[in-house]
Amino acid sequence: MPGKARDEVSYPKTKVAIIDNGVDVRQEVVFRYITNGMSFVKDSDDWPMPWFTAQDLHGTQMARLVSQVNPYCELYIYRINVMRNDIRLDAAVQVWLKLHCHTQLPGSW
Repeated sequence: MPGKARDEVSYPKTKVAIIDNGVDVRQEVVFRYITNGMSFVKDSDDWPMPWFTAQDLHGTQMARLVSQVNPYCELYIYRINVMRNDIRLDAAVQVWLKLHCHTQLPGSW
């Protein structure tokens, strides 16, 4: 833009949903891009597992990749599994409903 230094230009943020197994927020490189998160997975005691931790780093790696490709992004983290191979269909449906219908199924959190 004429008259403004590159660092002063304001770019619109791109909202990106990371639908995966959570993100390790201790990774500073992705933490600053995260706007919010939500978990749709419960542990063995029926407590929601936090979206901001990850036993497997796949979700963290995806968040890092997105933020490197687009440094003008806002990340929204949705946890639907614990490890890479245990995607829970009910959790994925809950995320889809939240993102597209702004609602949740009765009995969900």
